[in-house]
Amino acid sequence: MADREVALTRRIWLVLVLFWAVATALNAATLRVRIEGIDSDLQTQVRAYLAISREIDSSDLQAARLQRLHNQAPEQIKTALQAFGFYRAEVHGELVHNDEGWEATYQVSPGAAIRIKNLHVSVQGEGEQDPAFITLLANFPLAEGQVLEHARYESARDILLRLANQRGYLDATLTQHEVKVDLPDYSVSINLALETGQRYHFGEVFFTKTHMDEQLLKRYVKFKTGDFYSPIEILKLQTALGDSGYFQRVEVRPNKENPTDNQIPIEVDLQSRLPRQWRFGLGYATDTGPRTTVNHTRLMGDEGDKLSADLLVSQNLRRISTVYSIPLQDPVTEQLSYGWRYSNEITRSYENHITGVNASYSSLWRDWRRTVSLLLDREVYIVAGQPEATKQMLYPLVSLDRVRADDRLQPRHGSRVHLEWRGANEGLFSDTNFSQFRAGLKWIDALGPEGRVLLRGDFGTTNVAYLDRLPASQRFFAGGDNSVRGYSYQELGPVNAAGVVEGGKHLMVGSIELEHNLSTHWSAASFYDVGNAVNELSDKLARGAGFGFRWKSPVGPVRLDFAWALSKPQDRFRLHIIIGPDL
Repeated sequence: MADREVALTRRIWLVLVLFWAVATALNAATLRVRIEGIDSDLQTQVRAYLAISREIDSSDLQAARLQRLHNQAPEQIKTALQAFGFYRAEVHGELVHNDEGWEATYQVSPGAAIRIKNLHVSVQGEGEQDPAFITLLANFPLAEGQVLEHARYESARDILLRLANQRGYLDATLTQHEVKVDLPDYSVSINLALETGQRYHFGEVFFTKTHMDEQLLKRYVKFKTGDFYSPIEILKLQTALGDSGYFQRVEVRPNKENPTDNQIPIEVDLQSRLPRQWRFGLGYATDTGPRTTVNHTRLMGDEGDKLSADLLVSQNLRRISTVYSIPLQDPVTEQLSYGWRYSNEITRSYENHITGVNASYSSLWRDWRRTVSLLLDREVYIVAGQPEATKQMLYPLVSLDRVRADDRLQPRHGSRVHLEWRGANEGLFSDTNFSQFRAGLKWIDALGPEGRVLLRGDFGTTNVAYLDRLPASQRFFAGGDNSVRGYSYQELGPVNAAGVVEGGKHLMVGSIELEHNLSTHWSAASFYDVGNAVNELSDKLARGAGFGFRWKSPVGPVRLDFAWALSKPQDRFRLHIIIGPDL
């Protein structure tokens, strides 16, 4: 009996708790804040300053507190509008409570914006005759007649100080920085005066003792003793040494406290890495399936030479390679390397085994990475079910690459260009004659505040007398994650008499993709791809289209695409998963 009473009591309490929860939810008050009379951009700024707006998500709306915040709102709105030059704003507010909850409405008449009547900006000291300051003053962001916007004034003020620091005037100060608002005259006077002081120069660079040769380290320094001091050059040195792979920690410290004859000594504190490094990686793409990568790098002596070995194993591709690299006169941009590699790739169209050696010279030309290589390959391959064939080729390869982006992981604006030429001759240790050119482009731009447009193109052409004398790796195929989506990897191209894809002489692929943010870390995309590998430029192109989702992970986007092969309507959609940066 007692057990039944306990069970009944528990049920009663459960019903009461549920009733209380439902009643609380039904009676929960809501708050809506409306601001009228100003545009949406100003509304956004005003809401961020308005205390009553921060109560919208509150679960405990109290009438007395809301009334107090409502009474404060008109002055808060006027103060917020002053930052944009509206000093004569009028605000009328109303707070009402009805069956739907609380509603606060503010009717704003901003009035005319106040303008700059007098502007005086001057530079004194050594920087007075500096061409950079003369140019800045001639094109100053503030001007008489402009509306006073506090953010623009603060930005202009900071530009003066930032330029002084960039030009080596480390003692620069603003002796005047005032904004005078004359309400009766409804005008503004601004006075800015910068005293630059003396301009400093670079002194000697001191490196801590490490296992690396100091002559190599000095080649990373792009400035000379006596050059004008620049924090940008300090950052470049820090970045170059950090990216070299030789050091675990890099700290470049200008000794500003102890200058000698206006020269600032530079101290570089370095902590060496272990001479041997291992890296392991896991990845996935629909084209290759799961993949594992292993890298081993070993320093060879104190002059910067490195020996690296790489292993990649995936469902369709296995590759092992070794590279011996030598830094040249400019260790940041110039490198000579020698390598050996073996790869085995299996696709729906071909299988090949390549063994090869190569020598390469790489350097920067303006903002292009240029690479000149000489390769000797022996390739054993089967294409389109034909008998196994073997080709040997000695050929040069010349490539140009350029990547520009405002953010390498999540670019809003950026582009990638790849240009490449290669060719072989039967008279020079090769079993075939051919010449091939390839160009790839990807372009990204913002599409409104929450969107992006991505354009991609890939074009290739081959001059060869007989396609069947060209090894599989030098033929063009299309289809896959980064080609025409909706089709499997390398499944598109000219077919032989048996209807099996055998690759083509030319490649044409284009893509347009529209992306829109759904939240901070997620976005949705729709795309249309067109292209094919062909033997004649007039041949028919395949089409694919679909939609997908993007997750902005810390290491770059993860792309999930659902694509339909429009040229093969009998096929269902194909799923494409890609992990990695856009450019």
